[in-house]
Amino acid sequence: MFEKAQQNSNVIIHNFPMLFILLIFCWSMKAISWFFVAKALGITLSVEFPEVFVYFFLQPLLTMLEFLPSPTLAGLGLSEGGGVLIFSIFGIDAAKAVSFVFLTRVKTIIINMFAIGEALSVIKS
Repeated sequence: MFEKAQQNSNVIIHNFPMLFILLIFCWSMKAISWFFVAKALGITLSVEFPEVFVYFFLQPLLTMLEFLPSPTLAGLGLSEGGGVLIFSIFGIDAAKAVSFVFLTRVKTIIINMFAIGEALSVIKS
């Protein structure tokens, strides 16, 4: 699988502008969805700029915690604890913060489940 990626790296380089646009679009949609989850739970952050921008930076920060080497599957618990810690800095109580991070995790798992079949077919080929 890694050999194919290296052999076809020119395709990635050729399509980089479109891939970058897709990345920015997906990042924006995820940040906006996190914003709406927060609003649904009654979480309001007191910041001097539009609140949605907080989620543009919160989302990659917590997602990075999922990739740290830990004894759990996909950093389960680590990113959630990080989310509670970050929300506590903004004065959000732990119950709302835990609800937020678990809802966003479940939403991500459900969305990613649709790609399992495709991922398995790529691995097998």
